[in-house]
Amino acid sequence: MTKFTDTINVILTLFYKVAEIAMLFVGLVVLVYILLGKDAGPYAISVVANISLFIGAIGTQTLVALALVFVGYSYFTSKKKK
Repeated sequence: MTKFTDTINVILTLFYKVAEIAMLFVGLVVLVYILLGKDAGPYAISVVANISLFIGAIGTQTLVALALVFVGYSYFTSKKKK
């Protein structure tokens, strides 16, 4: 059973790393768009447009609620480490 849980932990760690790299890439594309504007290219413009559509679809209130949950989670986990 421990080998199974070790395998699951490795797979989860891999998924988290891939998601982290993807979010860093999206952040980099948004930064390039902020710096260059319309000259950033069609890919950067489409990424920013999709992010805008996603935020519009979920609503700002939901986005604020998710941010609050994240901040609360971060606060309590950092307090637990001390």
